[in-house]
Amino acid sequence: RTIADLPAILRQAVTLGLFSSAQLVRFFAMDVRPNVTRTVSRHLPPSLARDFVGRLMADPGFVQKAVLESSIAACASLWYEYRARGERFKDEMDLVMINTLGMAAATCATVWMVAPTRSYGSIQKVPWQQT
Repeated sequence: RTIADLPAILRQAVTLGLFSSAQLVRFFAMDVRPNVTRTVSRHLPPSLARDFVGRLMADPGFVQKAVLESSIAACASLWYEYRARGERFKDEMDLVMINTLGMAAATCATVWMVAPTRSYGSIQKVPWQQT
């Protein structure tokens, strides 16, 4: 592939130096092979898909980090709930699951917010997009 074969928005971003060659390789590697990440990004609303792909371009291990952090948070929450509730743990399983899922979701949101991102295709970021 050459630069002329790229979609117009990527071609202009490359021309302006907004993408490095390593980031383009990451984008094409994710976009070419069918995998879970590509399926998820294509089924999200456009703005979320753009943010998701931007995070993957900046950090290819983003999904693994988010899953690992959320899993650790869920396990720690379950352990805490078991220690705090003692014998009532099974009787109050609905509250335990609400607290655990809330902790995992909050941790995933925190990882999402602090993850490095590479913006591409955002509306009116650079002058040539304002026409």
